[in-house]
Amino acid sequence: MLLLDADNEYAIEDKSALADFPTKEELNGFDVVILGDVDPKDPKLGEKNLQHLADFVRERGGGLLMIAGERFSPHAYKDSPLRDVLPIQVTGAPPPDGTRL
Repeated sequence: MLLLDADNEYAIEDKSALADFPTKEELNGFDVVILGDVDPKDPKLGEKNLQHLADFVRERGGGLLMIAGERFSPHAYKDSPLRDVLPIQVTGAPPPDGTRL
């Protein structure tokens, strides 16, 4: 579990928490990755890790579950490395800031 909004010290307190996104090799130790409504541009996630995640799905056959939300998912991923592995086509404009779906 990688919590993007948690204190950096949280991984020390909770041994199931990760301090950083898994490397491409470490991802192969997982069966499924669950993404909440997180910013794909967050430094702990970022383009490189999203590409590793897309490769995990394409090459290894790993599972990816994305939880849609009010802020980022799925619109912020429209032009990300995950666009081709998501089972949807994101169309239209994202909702304006502060709008609840």
